[in-house]
This record gives sequence, structure tokens and C-alpha cells, in this order.
Amino acid sequence: MENMGEKIEKCIAGWKTELIGKQIIIYGCTAFTKRIYIALQKNNILPDAIIDNDNKKIGKKYLGLSIFLPEQMLVPYDSSIVIIVCSRHEKDMLDSLYDLGYKEKNVRHISSELETYEADALEYVNEQMNSVNKGVRCYKKLLDYCGGNGTILLTPKASGDVFIACAYLKVWCKENKIRNYLLVCTNSNIVDVVKMYKLDNRCQVISDEEIENLKRAFMFLGDRLNIKMLSEWSLRIRNSYFPMNKGPITFKDKFQYETFQLCKDITPEYPDLCEKINRKKFEHLIKGKTIIIAPYAYSSPAAIVPDSVWEKIVNNLLEMGYRIYTVGYGEGEKPIKNTERIQFTYIEAQSVLEYAGGFIASRSGLCDIVHAARCRQLIIYGRNIRNEYAVDFFNMKRNFPDFSGKEFVFDDYEEKDFISSVIEYFKN
Repeated sequence: MENMGEKIEKCIAGWKTELIGKQIIIYGCTAFTKRIYIALQKNNILPDAIIDNDNKKIGKKYLGLSIFLPEQMLVPYDSSIVIIVCSRHEKDMLDSLYDLGYKEKNVRHISSELETYEADALEYVNEQMNSVNKGVRCYKKLLDYCGGNGTILLTPKASGDVFIACAYLKVWCKENKIRNYLLVCTNSNIVDVVKMYKLDNRCQVISDEEIENLKRAFMFLGDRLNIKMLSEWSLRIRNSYFPMNKGPITFKDKFQYETFQLCKDITPEYPDLCEKINRKKFEHLIKGKTIIIAPYAYSSPAAIVPDSVWEKIVNNLLEMGYRIYTVGYGEGEKPIKNTERIQFTYIEAQSVLEYAGGFIASRSGLCDIVHAARCRQLIIYGRNIRNEYAVDFFNMKRNFPDFSGKEFVFDDYEEKDFISSVIEYFKN
């Protein structure tokens, strides 16, 4: 009897001519996903993305592919898309695809009968245990940085999450008599956030694979590893126990009440960011007549505001005498047309905005970091940040009482009215 690996390879090889030139999406981040990916590679076909219904996986990457909700990739209907399905839940998955308007010609499914699971299940278990063992070795190595004893704090990749988490860290350590800890992250952005709190001597950068292994080891061994995850766990409370449209729990609350279990009146301690601007570095800015726009948000795979709308906003502001810059890092964050790129560290951010005079941003972690900036701030929400009710959960004024800017939900306006409202806010 052929195993699932052989079956997947045979199916992909048989579909090769039909898949070439198409946008290939794998449905489900499961034990079969890697097999499908390898089989596609053997036939010189590269998939474009993975879709999954598990919210905990959305926004992450597997095999270098981003993971999206089905609606984010498949709406509206696109005839060039081919979805590959291989799952025990294939009937429900196929029904959901057909409900979204996709036809049989858009779907290739590999039947996964129960009798084929045994060999694959054993291989899967071995893979997971290998990951756990690697995680334990990584944990022991990290403890060496703590002098052999301490708490390992695993940070998420989102800068806003870490910015708020660090604001509660001091009081949490005091309440729990924790003197020795190490913040572990996978990218330099998080190191920059930690530096704002002068905790960079307690920070260690490791690879994505190492942090995934640590998480698996922690899930398997539990309290035998002194690990704490500064992440999204409170989402289960927000989504399960409170009305989603007017839930009382905010982004900040999730860290206070669940991540750190500080169930009393605690004031987060944010860093003092009143550093003077480096005039030589930012001499191109016109004081009080510069608007910095930040159209990109890590938490939203799809753009909150289309480039075409940003371009119209920029052109109107240029006519009003403003100089406009786009915050952008990397090839995926290109300056909006008729603007120049600007880059600054998180420590510099507040001072740069206060000098410039204006800030327009899609809701992101940068907004958390600069919430106290004394300038005109306009924060834009969309229905595609995490959940439909982002404006309640991530609301700047609810999370940061000292935020003095303005907030818009893009989807609440017709395009023309939205642009007019933005322009009106920046009139002298």
C-alpha cells in the first residue's frame, strides 16, 4: 500500500501541466503541507501561500510561505488560483471553497484515507519529538546567559505587543520576586523596542526555527521549563467570554490581566522618549510642515488603505504646502508615489514626529510606540486587522488615555469623504 508521501507526489506530478502558470495555494497548515510543498518543488512549481482556518496560525510563516485566512486570499474570486487540499477535514474545506465561488477546476484534492495515516503519523510524531529535543537544548543554552538560572521570556514578532509587555515587566517581576530573566526574540525590531526600556543587556536574538522549537518544548514539558510567552493567549478570553462588538477587553488589558495576571489597578510604565532630534540626520524635514505617513501594518496582510487612496491624500497635502515622507523598511514597503522614504529607530520616533508635526498611519505597533507624541496624529483602522472589531480592541484612546490624536475606520467612509476628512484634519 502506498503511503501518503508517495500518493501526494504522484498526484502533483499528474497535475503538473495544469498547475504551471497558476497561483498555487495550499489549504491547511498540517502534517501534509510539507509533503505537498516538496512535491511541488520537485516539479519546479512554487506555491504562493498557505490558507488556514486557525486564527493562531494567521500571520505566521511555514516553509517560507505566509499563512492567511481563506477570505484574505480568495475574495474576490480569482480564476487563476488553484487550491490544493489534503486533509482529514477535506469535505468541510471543499464546501467552504465552493461557498466562496470556487469551482472544481480551481481545486485539486488528494484524498487522505484513514488507512494511510499510520506511517505518516509515526513520522510526524518523530519530527515533533526531534523539535522538542532541539528546544530543550536551546533552552539550556539560553539559561547559560542567565548564569544557569532564570526565566526565559519568549517575545512575539509584533513590536507593539513587546512595547506594551515591557511596560508591565517591572511590576510583574516585583510581584513575583523575579530577579533574573532573559528576553528572547527573532528580529532586530524587537531588540530596538527592548532598548527603549534599557533592557537590551537582557535580550538574546535567536532564529525562527529555534524559537519554534522552544515553544514546542514548552508545550510538551510545561512547567518543567521556566518559560513565559509574552504573546496572544488572551485572545481566547476576548473571543470567548465577551461580546465581540463591544468587548471591554483591550489590547493593553490582555497583557495586564492574562499575560502577567496583574488583576488590580496597575499603571504601565512606558519609557521616557523625550530625546532631542538629530538635526543633521533629519535636516531634510521642515519643522511643523512635514507629515510622515505609515501605510504598512505587520498585523494586516492586506492593505488597510489602497495605494491609490494614499496617493490622493498625498497630492492634496502637497498642495497645502506639506512635505511628505513614507515610513518604509525593505522592498515590500515602498514609498507612496510623490513621497520620499524615511527611516528612524523606535527611540527616535517620537521626537521625529513632534518635529515634523504630522503623522498618518495604518494601525500598527508603531502607533503604540509613538502614542504620546505631541503632534497631529491620525490613525486609520480597517476591518482586516485581526478581526472585524479592531477599532474597539486596538483603539488608541482606550489603550492610551494620553493619546490626543484622531481615529478613523476607513470602511466607514466613501473614498471621497474619507480623503476629505483626512485633509480637513491637517488644515491650518
